[in-house]
Amino acid sequence: MTSTTSPGRSFEHELVLHAGPEALVDLMVPFVRDGAAAGDEILVVGEPAFVDAMLAAVPDVAGVRAVPQAGRERFPGRDLHRFQQVLTTLDATRSRVRVVNQMPAMSELQWQEWRRYEAAANYVLAPYRVLGTCAYDTERLDHTMLEDLSASHEHVLDGAGRRPSGRFADLDEHIGGYLDLPPHPIEATPPQLALHDPSAHAARRAVHELGTAAGLPPAAIQAAVLAVSETVTNGFRHGRVPVSVKVWTAGGRLTVTVSDSGQGPHPLVGLCAPPLDSPSGRGMWILHQLIADLHHRTDRHGYTVRFSVGLDSPLHS
Repeated sequence: MTSTTSPGRSFEHELVLHAGPEALVDLMVPFVRDGAAAGDEILVVGEPAFVDAMLAAVPDVAGVRAVPQAGRERFPGRDLHRFQQVLTTLDATRSRVRVVNQMPAMSELQWQEWRRYEAAANYVLAPYRVLGTCAYDTERLDHTMLEDLSASHEHVLDGAGRRPSGRFADLDEHIGGYLDLPPHPIEATPPQLALHDPSAHAARRAVHELGTAAGLPPAAIQAAVLAVSETVTNGFRHGRVPVSVKVWTAGGRLTVTVSDSGQGPHPLVGLCAPPLDSPSGRGMWILHQLIADLHHRTDRHGYTVRFSVGLDSPLHS
């Protein structure tokens, strides 16, 4: 993984802070028009109502690629890979791409993964000729979120204008604490099932049986089975025994933790695809495109992966 500040970067990453969709449209109209005048490709991503408003505000700009997406359907691993796929297609034109990206509303728990997304974008999208904006409503941000965003974006744009982010140079160091997180509250409750040093086969069978008993959709069960197989295998291969699996079923959801006593992976695990010839790492990357509710944490006891699927899971199809 290369430094975010390497001279070979083509990707420019800009944080946009706004006070609601109307203010965001006002901020982005000059951005879109300047890009069109320069011959850039324009990509607008966000809630359907925002995308419609953005297009209506620039009727004189032709060829804008609109990607309306409800926030509840978006999650970091899928978003990052889809951006990469779109940019690979547009990159063939050799034009620069300008991206207006209205970020979805997110809970504090979801933020743990979205901040990793923002950091990982600097590595994954570095080769592409892109000026990408990530737009956040300031009413939904706290001080810690703003610190994370300032570290992962080169520039900041708001009503006062555009300015460099002085914290961007420290991103490689800043992400070091991204996995230092507390356990999820469910982990303080007795699990329905606990397995110690199980084989991947035993873990798959147990999760399949519990998911079926809970009445989960086949796609959700299949995702959970794949995830527990991959994480248990990783625990033995890359971590340190003992490896433990715990499972909870409540409220129409199946939640699984897989823990080992190792030091854990890189803080951006699962979001940066390994090279095609790499012998490992691709399984976790696939899981991050498949499962929305997937988290990593480390503490003095070791490393834990937690994932959850349910009736409402926005699983990749």
